[in-house]
Amino acid sequence: MNKILKGAVISIASVFIAGSAFAGGHDSCGDITIAEMDWASAEFMANVDKIILEEGYGCNVELVPGATMTTFASMDTKGVPDVAPELWANAVQTPLAKAESEGRLFHAKRCANYRCR
Repeated sequence: MNKILKGAVISIASVFIAGSAFAGGHDSCGDITIAEMDWASAEFMANVDKIILEEGYGCNVELVPGATMTTFASMDTKGVPDVAPELWANAVQTPLAKAESEGRLFHAKRCANYRCR
């Protein structure tokens, strides 16, 4: 258990270090909305993303309440929120694939190698 805790602390610290290393060369990134989904791990990730974006990149972040279906529908039609850290993609698999292919949404997993632009 102690090794797991140390690994988690090191992982989180490396994210903050990497974020602050890049922050010096950026002006304010502007306003960003993040879905704060209605389950604990998603709420946690939304708040971690908020801290990284505000402290590391100077963003103005607003957390907005959400759930999978309503958040996806809003992102797909209105473009808000900007980020959904734990959107349950399996529940919206077909419309998500369509939105991705039409360029309305990007899936972070597929953007890891900069293939989403």
